Amino acid sequence: MTKNEYLAELKAHLASLSAEERDGAIKYYQEFFEDAGAENEQNVIEELGDPKSLAEKIISEINEGGAASSKYVPASPGYAGNGGKNFEEKPKRNENTKILIIILLAIIFSPLLVPLAGVILGLVAGLFGLLIGFFALCGGVVVGLIAGGIAAVVMGIGLLCSGQIMGLLAGGIGLIMLAVGVLLIIPFVWLCANVFPPLFRGLVNLISKPFHRKKVAY
Repeated sequence: MTKNEYLAELKAHLASLSAEERDGAIKYYQEFFEDAGAENEQNVIEELGDPKSLAEKIISEINEGGAASSKYVPASPGYAGNGGKNFEEKPKRNENTKILIIILLAIIFSPLLVPLAGVILGLVAGLFGLLIGFFALCGGVVVGLIAGGIAAVVMGIGLLCSGQIMGLLAGGIGLIMLAVGVLLIIPFVWLCANVFPPLFRGLVNLISKPFHRKKVAY
């Protein structure tokens, strides 16, 4: 009997369980075979014993309130062991190894983390500053044209009242500035409503994306 045949027969005998419990059990024993290695496949099958008997033990344990992840496995996969009756819970070696690797990598690269974090924060601040600066520039141009136009018109009126012909020139320039400023209000409002919010949201999403872990269903 091969590993795949054993797992298929075990799955058939677990038909009374829910799909989640059954799939969890099969996944567990599939990983157990992989940990033991292909060269120990037959030894593991002998240790686990008959698929029907193993399925009965799993079903009994779950019916008694046990979890689907608490299953029977041989104490020494691939080696002699009381005819497959010596069972214990499988250690979580992979998780411990991953944690250890992460800790070691953090220690090794810790001298680079602070400068790298500074560079990233600087780039983020620069992007936000650039966006806010562009927004302020557009608003400043509109406000400056309107305010300057009003001031020029007032000055032109004052010059005309004092009998100076230059008042016409100043007033004309002021009216042009005022008209351009008023016309620019429409595109500025459109930018504020349709361009700047998506840009801010896109930038925030881009920055926060690395910190969002995708949920994986087991």
